[in-house]
Amino acid sequence: MKKINNHLLLILSIVFMSLEGNAQTMNKTYNIKDVIGRYQSKDGLQFVIKNDSSFYILKRHNKAFDAVSPSCDTMAKGTWHPFSGFALKLSNDKSFGSILSNVSQETKGSKDSIYIKIDLPKDDAFASGRFKYQITVAGKIDFLESISATIALEKKKLFESGDLYYNLGLTIQDLSPLNCKLNGKCYQRIYFNVFEDYKLNTTSNYFTIKLPQFNDCFVERADVDNQLLVIDKNKVHWQDVDFLKVK
Repeated sequence: MKKINNHLLLILSIVFMSLEGNAQTMNKTYNIKDVIGRYQSKDGLQFVIKNDSSFYILKRHNKAFDAVSPSCDTMAKGTWHPFSGFALKLSNDKSFGSILSNVSQETKGSKDSIYIKIDLPKDDAFASGRFKYQITVAGKIDFLESISATIALEKKKLFESGDLYYNLGLTIQDLSPLNCKLNGKCYQRIYFNVFEDYKLNTTSNYFTIKLPQFNDCFVERADVDNQLLVIDKNKVHWQDVDFLKVK
């Protein structure tokens, strides 16, 4: 019995020593000046931490396989804030959640329908059928989904004859997100809420919604809000990627 107790005490001592060592490592405070710089992963991703509390993640451009232009190499950008002695908390930049839209209206086609045309910028990365468009009508449970950028809505079915406005919502789903892995983990958004209750004048029936900034750079931007960048001496760790300091 005495030998068993001694063996148990030895095991407990090792466990406590391990816990104490981990706590000391996690509580170690790093000088933020030493963290500022450029880091690179084995796959060529670069994580740049700047002295003005901003950061950006750059992806390597592959001319043979990447449809993205070299000028669109930013995977994420935003600001960082000290979170603890071993991590920084990341936030998206202010432009991340805003989708610029312009709506023009005219009258054409059948008077029994209204038409919604979503006009995206011409982009080599946007193959036909990449996006699904969801139209919602205020006060209605049903919604309409289509991979066609021009959608017809039946007036009698969805709207009242005395309505002054068509109150619509528009959401875009990326059906082929490039920054998603086979295990289901995504670094970018899948859904884009353009607007929820937009008033369209009932004197027209054909509405063109232009999204001039909805290009591959915008769509493939990684969502980093409230994520942690873990600091480990001359390395940083984000998501499942390790970056080694190079400058």
